[in-house]
Amino acid sequence: QAPYLIQDTGYAALWLGWVYQPVLLFMYTVVRAAAITEKCSRVAPLVNSWDFVADADEEPVIMHLGRQYIVQYIINSGAGFYVKGVRLTAFLALKLNYFFGAISFALI
Repeated sequence: QAPYLIQDTGYAALWLGWVYQPVLLFMYTVVRAAAITEKCSRVAPLVNSWDFVADADEEPVIMHLGRQYIVQYIINSGAGFYVKGVRLTAFLALKLNYFFGAISFALI
């Protein structure tokens, strides 16, 4: 027996008109939030790459301890978007999009 979406075009119109568009908007929002989370994960290496010039009376140091404390604080703070305690990463957003795509093709 064929699925309801194939038998009756009213169900297909309901799916495409009322359900599909808000879900696509939600998926777009999830992808954008995951992109921001990925950008937040790159802040610590950026701060670590900064080179502070020592004053003339100070001797040059190989590892600046103040900078290392800041980098560790940024890493341990875990900035980004969280949904119910789970960090929203690009991998999670891509997995969610694949899951929605598989359900879409199965129903239509």
